[in-house]
Parts: sequence; C-alpha cells; structure tokens
Amino acid sequence: METEPKELAKSSLEDIRRKIRAYRSVGHFAEATLLIEQLPQDIRYSRGVAIEAIQLYLAQGQYRLAAEICDNVPGPSSAEIESESFAFSNQDEEAVAFELLRALTLRVVRFSKVKTALEIAQRFGSAWNLDKPVVLDIIVESRGKTEDRSLLISSADGPEIEVLSGSTSHISEYRALMISFYWKIMVAAAVHGLLDESATKAAALTTISSLRQALQAMNRLQEASSLLYFEIQLIAIPEDAMQPLQKIFNILNGDKWDVERALTLAEIFRLQLQSSDDTVLSKAQDTFKEAQELFNKVSHTFGNIDLDFTRISFDHTLSTEEKFVQIISLVERYFEVNHYGQMMLCLTTALSEPIDAYVEQVKYAIELQQQLADEMGSEMMQNAALMRAAGSANLNASEYGFALNALEPQYMNLSEEVDPKSHTLLATTMSMIYGSFGNNMEALKTAEESLEIAKSGKSYQACSDAALILGLRHLSISEQYPRKSAEDIKWLSSAMDILKEWIDNDAENGYTDGEVQKCILIGKWENLRAFEDPELKFTPVEKPWIERVKNLLPSQTDILKRSELVDLEVSMLMRQGNFLESSKLSTDYLNDLEKLSFVPPMIKAQAYSRAALQEWLFYRAILGENKTTTAEERLQATTQLWSALDLANKSLQQWRQTSSSELIIRSTLALGSLLSDVLSTISEDLERELLSGFMDELQKTEIICDDMRRSVIPIEGLTSLMNKRLLVAKDSSLKIYNLGVRIALRLNDLAEAWTWLQKGKSRAFSDSLGAKLLVPQNLLQRINSDQIACDLLKAEQMNLDTLNQPGVNHILVARELTSIRKRIQEYPPLAEIVRIRNTTLDLEIDPDCLDMALSKTNISRARVKFVDWYVPSSKTKENPQIICFVRTLDGTTRTKELAISVTQVEAWISKAFTYPDMAEHPLNKKTGNRLLQEMNALVDWLTDYSEEGDLLVLSPSGQLNNVPLHALFIEKRPLVERNLVVYASSAAVMSQCLDRSGSGRNCEKRNTEETTAYFAVYEEPLHVEERSLIFSHIKTLSTLLPGNVLVGPEVTKSRFVETASTATWLHYHGHAGYCKEDVLRSSLILSNGEDIFDNRNAENPRLGRDEFSVVDMFNTTMPQGGVHFTIIACESAAQDLSPGDEPLGIIPALLHAGATSVLGCQWPIKSSAGRAFSAAFYDDVKYMQSTTKGGNQAVNLAQALGITVGKMRRGELGVQFKQAYCWASFAMHGLWFFPSFNGET
Repeated sequence: METEPKELAKSSLEDIRRKIRAYRSVGHFAEATLLIEQLPQDIRYSRGVAIEAIQLYLAQGQYRLAAEICDNVPGPSSAEIESESFAFSNQDEEAVAFELLRALTLRVVRFSKVKTALEIAQRFGSAWNLDKPVVLDIIVESRGKTEDRSLLISSADGPEIEVLSGSTSHISEYRALMISFYWKIMVAAAVHGLLDESATKAAALTTISSLRQALQAMNRLQEASSLLYFEIQLIAIPEDAMQPLQKIFNILNGDKWDVERALTLAEIFRLQLQSSDDTVLSKAQDTFKEAQELFNKVSHTFGNIDLDFTRISFDHTLSTEEKFVQIISLVERYFEVNHYGQMMLCLTTALSEPIDAYVEQVKYAIELQQQLADEMGSEMMQNAALMRAAGSANLNASEYGFALNALEPQYMNLSEEVDPKSHTLLATTMSMIYGSFGNNMEALKTAEESLEIAKSGKSYQACSDAALILGLRHLSISEQYPRKSAEDIKWLSSAMDILKEWIDNDAENGYTDGEVQKCILIGKWENLRAFEDPELKFTPVEKPWIERVKNLLPSQTDILKRSELVDLEVSMLMRQGNFLESSKLSTDYLNDLEKLSFVPPMIKAQAYSRAALQEWLFYRAILGENKTTTAEERLQATTQLWSALDLANKSLQQWRQTSSSELIIRSTLALGSLLSDVLSTISEDLERELLSGFMDELQKTEIICDDMRRSVIPIEGLTSLMNKRLLVAKDSSLKIYNLGVRIALRLNDLAEAWTWLQKGKSRAFSDSLGAKLLVPQNLLQRINSDQIACDLLKAEQMNLDTLNQPGVNHILVARELTSIRKRIQEYPPLAEIVRIRNTTLDLEIDPDCLDMALSKTNISRARVKFVDWYVPSSKTKENPQIICFVRTLDGTTRTKELAISVTQVEAWISKAFTYPDMAEHPLNKKTGNRLLQEMNALVDWLTDYSEEGDLLVLSPSGQLNNVPLHALFIEKRPLVERNLVVYASSAAVMSQCLDRSGSGRNCEKRNTEETTAYFAVYEEPLHVEERSLIFSHIKTLSTLLPGNVLVGPEVTKSRFVETASTATWLHYHGHAGYCKEDVLRSSLILSNGEDIFDNRNAENPRLGRDEFSVVDMFNTTMPQGGVHFTIIACESAAQDLSPGDEPLGIIPALLHAGATSVLGCQWPIKSSAGRAFSAAFYDDVKYMQSTTKGGNQAVNLAQALGITVGKMRRGELGVQFKQAYCWASFAMHGLWFFPSFNGET
C-alpha cells in the first residue's frame, strides 16, 4: 500500500522532468523558468528535477541560476567531494550524474576551476569506467534468445550496424548522462591546456559515438540526438560529421520528431556551408529552407535565428566588417527570446576578427559582452570578455592605460586554479601591453613567463603562439640599440633563433598558421639584413621563406590574407633594384583590392604604404649618390617622389580609419620624411602650402599621443606617473613633437613652434599635478548653483571611486569616466575646471590668479617671460645649434639660434661634473667661476630679449637640465642677480602651481609658529661639531621666522609626514641621497628615532638613520594654498630627466605632493655653505615680510634668492664661498613667491 504514493510521486517527477526537457528543446525558456520557480523546494531540488533544470539553464546561458540549483540540492558538500576520503564508487548513478553536472556547472562554467573539475571527473571516471567505449554484453530478444551485443555496436569511425528490434538496454538514463558530463569536463580541460586536446577529443569521440549508437539502436532517439550534437563537435572534417547526422535524420520519422529533425537539419546546414565540396555546398539552401519550415511548425523560439547566424558566419562574400554588423543585429533577436548563451556566442563571433571600421560599435559590443558575462554569472566568460576588452584597448592609444590597469592587478594576483591556457593568454596579453608602453624588459619577462606557462600545459598551439610573442619581444629590444651594434646583433640573433626553432616545431606538429607567421617574420628580417649589407644586394635571401609560405598557403587563399606575403615579395624586389617587377606586383595587388566590395582599411593602408616606399626607393635609385643625371631622369625622379608622397598620404588616411595608434604615428612620420625630400623640388609658396597641410595632419596625430598618455588615469599616484612616463618616452611620440617644432620654425610660426616645444615637455608630470589640484572655493560656489554641473562632477567622482575598488573592470569604468569628462569639457560652466586639470599650453593662465600673484610682488604682466631652449637631437646633423625661445604672456614669441651646439654643452657637462673620487670639484677650484662662464652663450642673448628685473621662467630641455642656467653670466653678473629666476619643467607646471596658490588656505586659523617648521638631521658621529652648529643654526632661523624646530632623533619619518601635512613653510638641513640607478630611491635622510650618540649605539653609526624617499614624498599630502620647501642638502635639486623632459626626483616629488615652490641644491655642497646661505636668505625673507604693506603679504622668493646669491658670490658671507661651486648650486623651482604666512592680515 505504501508503494502507490511513491510510484505516483515518481511518475509526477518524471512528468516535470519531461516538461522541462520539452521546453528546453523548443527554447521556451521563460515558461520553463516559471515552472521551475513554482515547484515546491523539495521537488525543485530533487536530483532528477535539478539535473533537468540545470541543463536548461546551461543551454540558456543562465549560469547563476544553474549554480543556485546546484548549491541547494541535498548531498555531499564540495569540500567533501574534493577530499581524498570521498567514496566515489559508493554513489548511485543519479548521484554521480548530478555531481558530474555540478562539477561542470560550478567548477568549469561558473568559477573557472577547471583543474578541480578535472580531478573530480577523473576520480568518478576511474570508479565508474566512464572513459571506456560503451558495449552491451547481451541483447535480450523477444524470442528469448541471446546474442553478443558487441557485434551490433560499431567503432566510432566504422560503419553503423542496425540492431534487431525489441532489444532491451542495460544503459540507464543516468548512466548515459554520467558519460556525457564526464567527457564534457574532459574536453573542457583539454581545451584549457590541462590535457592533450587531440587525444582527449579522439577518446571522447570514440566513447560518445559508441554510446549514441547504442541508444540509437534501442530507439532512444531523443537521447541519441542530444548526444550526437556533442559528438559532431569532436569531428574535424565536415563531411565526416554529416554522415551520422544524415543517418539519424532518416530514422526520425513522424511528426513527433519534428523538433529533433529541425535541430539535425540546422547542424547539417552548418556543416554543408563549411564543406569545400561544391556538390555538398549546393544543397545548403534547400537544407536551410527545410529546417526553417520545421522550426516554424514547432514554434521554436530561436531555431531560425540560429540558421541566420550560421548563414552569416559562413558567408564568404561578406567582409569582416559586414559580418560584424549583421551578427550584432542578431543579439537583439536572441535577447527577445532570453537566450543569453547565443547572445554571448554572437558577440564572441563578431569580435573574433580584427575590425578596423565601426570603432565605437566595436567598443559597445565589447562592453555589452562584459555586462552579459557578469549577468550570466560565468567567471570563465567574464575573464574572456575582460581579455577581449583589454586586447581591444591595447590597439587604441587613448586606452593603453585602461588595458594596463585592467589586467595588471589580475596578472599579479592569479588564482592557483588558473588553467595553463588562460594563464598563457593573460601573460601574452600583458607582454603586448607592456610593449605598447615601451617597457620592453617587462614585456620580455612576461613573454618568457608565458612560454613557460604554456609548456606546463598540453596545448602545442599555445606554446607556439607564446614563442612567437617571445621572438617579437627580442626584436623590440634589438630596436633600442644602434643598428649593427653588439647589443642589436645579440638580441636580433636570439629572436631569429627562437623563431627558426619554432618554425620547425610548427611543421612537425602541423600548425600551419604559426609556421606562416614566423616565416614571414624571418623573411622580413632577412630583407632588412640584406638591405644593410651591400654584398647581399642581389642575393634573394628572402626567397626560401617566401616559397615556404606559398607552399603552405592554398592557391585559392583570400587576397586579403596574402597581404603580408605580397609585402615581403615587393620588399625583396625593391631591395634588388627590380622596380619594374616590384611595381607590377604592388600595382596588381592594389588593383585586386579595388575590385573587392569592401577592403579593411588596415589592408589598404599597408598596400599604399608599400607602394609609397617603392616609389621613394625608385626615386632614390634614379638620382643615385653623386650620380650625374639627365633632365629626363630628374623629371622621372620627381614624378616618382610626388607619387610616393600621394601614396603615403593615402596610407595615413586609411590608418586613421583604424584603431592602430602606433601605425598612425609611424605613418605620419613617414609622410613627414617624404615631405622633406619634396620641399627641395618646389617653390616657396607651394612649400608653405604643403607644410601647412601637413601641420594639420601632425596635430591630428598629436591628439593620439596626448590621448595615449591621458589613458593612464592618475588614480595611483606614482605608479600612474611612471606608466605615463613610459608612454611619453616612446621614440615615435618624441619624434612627433620634434617634427612639430621644426615645421613650425620652417613656417616661421614662432608661437606655434613654442607650443609644440611645450607639448613635448613634462606632460606626464603636469597630468599628475593637474589631477591633484583642488577646485578654488569661489569656483565651487558658482558650480554648486548649477544642478547639471553638480551631477556631472558627482558622476565623475563616482567612477573615480569605482576605479579604486578591487575586481572592477577598469576598461568599462574608465570608458564611462572618459565619456563623462567629455561632457564636462563641453559644458561651459565647467570649462575652468577642465583648464585647471589639463593645464594650458598656450598660457591662458587664470587671469585673476595671475594678476593677484603679480600685484603681490609688484610685477607687471609685460615683465613675465617664459624662456625655452630647443635642443635638436645630435643625430639630426653633425653639430646642431641650440635655438632659444622667449614668450610673453600676450603670446608674442621670439627666437634666436645660439652660437653654441649640443656637443659643446655635453663636453662642458663632462668637464664640470666628472672628476675622480675625493678630488676637488672643478667648480670649487680658483678657476671655477671661469669654467662656469664658458656656458654664458646659453643666456647672454637675453640682453636683447629681456630687461633687468623681469621674471624669467626657465624650462630647459635635454642636457641643459644639467647646466646651472640661472648662474650663467649676463652683463657681467649671474642671471639670477639680474632677474627674478625660477625653474619650471614646463609652462603647464607653472600654471598649476599658480592655481594651487590661488585656491585659498585650508589652515588660516593657525598662526605662523604652527605652520612653519624646521628640521635638522645630521646623524654623523664623525662630525659632531658640524651637527651642533647645524642645530644651533636652525634654532636661530626660527627666531627670524618663528616656527616649530625638530632636530636629530626628533625628525622621524612619521613626525616629518605629520608636520608636512599641516605646515606651509618647511626648512630641512641635512643629507639627501641621489640614486642615479633608481631615482625613486633618492631620499632625504631622517632619523629612526634612536640617538646615535647614545653609548648603546656607538658600535653602529648608521643605526639612527631612516630615509624619506621619493616614493614617500609622492604619497604625502600637503596643505592647499601654497607650500614652500627649503632643502639644504646635497643634490636635493638633482633630477632624473627621462625622454620628453619628464622630471623625477626630490623636487618633482615635493611639487606633486603639494608644494608650490622648492629651493634646493643642484649638486653636493658643503654644510657650512648651506648654513651661510640659509642665514642670509632668511634675513632677506624676514626683511621682505616686515616691509610688505596692506594686503600685499607675498614674499618674493626669487628676489631673496638673487640677493643672497650675490652676497655669497662677492664673498660677503665668507671668502671661502666665492667660487661657483658654493653659490651656483642654489635654485628655485615652481613659484617665485610665497603667498603669505598664516597669522598675517
């Protein structure tokens, strides 16, 4: 009696399972979900129902819902199953099927723990013999006779044999599911590099095929059909996969099999389109129509969308871009039927090929893919979407920083569960990103890691692809060195060795694509080698590689895929001087491209670039070196040159349609190089017209360089700055700015030349300063009354806060932030905020802020002059002259070519600052002042361009940063005595310092004593007397300008930081360590709090020391409204200048932290000289402070500096300080004034 309710319950559960299965088969996901959600929990989470529900959600792509079911089914926990003691053989078939499905759902799809899933599957497989082909021992016929069942089950690749009707299966439904789930996990593990992919798929095919045939023989056609769709994914050849599909389709007779017939036809249609057999291909349209009719008949929700998806995907008449547009249109259709899995597949397929056009649509598709992955709840898909987004961002200069910030944290904090394939892909992508930043050694390191990781897996292709990237990294490093230098040859040879080794490996393993890629690279290298070696001019060293590629590529290879091969062939012919044949090959290829309905801009750009180079080489060959030419030959050469210019311009315009920022920059430079040749053949008027047109192109490209740098959003302080510096230092970017200066000078547009010079100066540093600037109070009040402005700034801050959160997709958030900032820029009431942050290169300094600063120091606008030096590369000509610029606030710009060259400056720097250890400094000798004045030509020209007392803002370039320009003589006295002189690495930095000073104090209520601080640290046991003198000296200074005094052990890092966070005037006297090898390790020497003169510390004289490094300074926050630092320490003003005049050192770090002016020393000085200077300087500051009237409370620091330097130079502070070594080291950076001391009214 008790069995009847149980039987009914069982029957009811089977009905529920059948309904869910039926809904899944026709794509009625919403109805199935409603049914599942309405079930009582004990039924919903029973294993049998749960298995059907999970399969439904997996098919739909709702992985979160599938995981939720997995988590609520009663049974052993994940920890128990993963433990060594779990008895895998003691479970029933239903439990095993569920656990394997749970491993597939949770470990593979949901949380990307493929290793754990594999271990579980292998243990279940071993306990239940799931890895063996299915063979029924006995078939029981209706006549009662027995037969050997093995005769009726064929091998996977043999003919299928019909089974006698009436047979009874010994394979339960759950046993079939166990085998299916087991092999799905095994194949997933193989795809992710944990198993040999080929062998695993072959084994899976054998077992799944045998199981499917057994079920088919027993008339369990629905189960057999389901297995068949998995089976055909394991068969590489379309024609082979079609055979079992066609056979089962012929068996599926009657209306009840319409769903299975439609699905089978859809698979046949897909395989027909992949076939290379025209007869098979011709049947595809009829198959499509028949499948379409059946899908309509059974009201299948997405069958017809699948058919369209297949048709578009394999339509060879469509370009990549056209396919992208049409496939993306299917995403909305899949969304309407709740099929998230196919939505993701659509997006992945659409984005699988590089797309030059539709840049914004591609970005949107990538963002949608990431959002969809998040909603679906698959960590594996989230990671894949992030990788795709990073790859896309790394092609676009304006998003380089996005890619780095998105992937670097993930790469540094990888889970132990990460599989080899994912790990390799991540490392490879990181290598490419580091390469984009020009950080070649870090790129090399990650490329090496990528190859080692790939080798730890089972995927040969992953290893080969990683080896290709490693070879490219070696090539990139070789390009850092002069051609044919020992280092260049070493890295180039190692690159070729790597590529050649893996070409042979590719051939052995049948990896054609990898072999082709590497052969092309080797061929290009051979071409370059032969081009530079006259003895190889006519030797076709590239030919073996060209022929090898031709043999590998099918004769009917798509013309677009032959671009690299054509490029190599043309390069070989041009090198050999065979211009007629190379021209024909190049022209024919261009003509073939023109016949196509659509050609990706990248392919066209490459073709135009190739043709332009060919025409230019032809031009050079006609003219020859010291060759006598006829008028006809000169005309032909000019024709070739103009053709080259036209083709190069066409190439640039095509590149501009792509997101390949680096190639846009290179193409611009190539066009500029061609233009320089053309200028010698044309009139002055035409020259001006051409140069003006090219300047427009140059400005467009400069925006890309600017965007590249700004893509590193400064949310990580020093890290962001260092990444920006890498981008600024890229050789191609530096050349763009240099070219801009030269063309503007040739156009005689001096103001534009100065602007280009400033654009190339200290841009990473000024970006970082701009990010830290606070909005002035009066501007905030205006903004607060504007709701739109408030909303935009709140949205911006919300995104900035999000970027600082762990685990966030940096790319998507950064793009949203960029979009918001664009709206901020376009909204007039917020224009001033944009100006403050971005700074202004045309000196549109806030007039109120500037006028207030000038009035406080009694300087008129006409007396402010920005002084710049353009230092050409020593490679441009034998002895390039330096050009000076003077620019006033009204934009008037004047220049002068100096009678001193770069090489002379470099020689002087070596003579003045290179000397043996323990020897006297050259500038401290009796001839020191005379040695200094050898460089007077760098400033004496200012006699005609400035008046005595003018404020001069010096922005030296390149090697001039190592020259004490302020101390050079003009009119028989140092510049710093004649004028008010300050240094600013760029006009933008000066503008930002002014904005800071005008933002208002945030500590007004505190008196001068509380906001002025003196530090003295001289923990030298061998210099006790000097230490005592310094401490006394500091205390004396505090009587001139009252403030807190900390000496010796009191000056700990924590006290220094605490005081700096509130003080507005700080004075430090002690040691500074400048580290040339790593400027970030440069530091001010502080105390660790232990008294070195304590008897207990006598044996360790360095015990009392601590360091306040450049890194610490960058992380320090100072008050707003103007902060001054006086640093009396050796080389406190020494800076590391990377390409682009990017400063890094103690002074830039203090400016970044909030200082508006810093007085420091450019080289090591004697402590006694520092004391003498400080005493005189503070006397002058005190005097200025006491003589200010009314609201004019600013102290003119530059004036005080000039007066003090004069006294020191004349011997008024002691005859021992008269040489340049003592007085010329002191220099002011930042503002020329200090706004006010607190407590003053």
